[in-house]
Amino acid sequence: MSESPKSQVVIRLDQRLFYAIIALVGIAALFIVGLYVGRLTSGGSRAAAPAAAVAAAQPGAAQLPQQGVQVAQPVTSQQLGGANPFQQPAGSPVQSNTEQFGADPRVSVPELKANNFTWNFGDVKPDQKVEKILKIENSGKSELIIDNVTASCGCTAAVVASDKIPAGGSTELRVGYDPRVNKDAGKFVSRKVQVKYHFADDPSATKIGEFNVAANVSN
Repeated sequence: MSESPKSQVVIRLDQRLFYAIIALVGIAALFIVGLYVGRLTSGGSRAAAPAAAVAAAQPGAAQLPQQGVQVAQPVTSQQLGGANPFQQPAGSPVQSNTEQFGADPRVSVPELKANNFTWNFGDVKPDQKVEKILKIENSGKSELIIDNVTASCGCTAAVVASDKIPAGGSTELRVGYDPRVNKDAGKFVSRKVQVKYHFADDPSATKIGEFNVAANVSN
């Protein structure tokens, strides 16, 4: 009978150890659950970017041009800010109500008119970028405003020195061609340039003048 109290003490100590182990296991389980929930939360925020990309692909959202599609962009001195025009995107002119640029008696480009509204660079080396400065003269009674200049190919560029030409004044139209862009070696090329313009005293009467840029690229 003298050993009974000792046995009870041992049993009570084992129970305390058992409960302590259970508590530790519970704490560890809570910690693991917290980590799992945290990963789910962060994973949801990471999924937001793909969701935004899917939303952008829906109708009405801004779309990026597909590869190989050239988007028409206006190219003027104001928009370029002195940058290389051949680094600007260019696309096929989409306007159909065009006339020869310079056919309007109020707008004169002598060198274009003298060459059937085409500037021909002649023989060009395949690694040679060429440029020509043409002169636009305003013979109208009000200010001539160049709305935009668009080339049909990224290999061709046309930039006006000033977007606004006073009556009786003139400005430069710098035209360039780079055969390296499309690897035109051994080809005769002809590209279109369209100039959209209007006069300040009649802003609703917008016109689109068109001329050609040609070159014979050697091998």
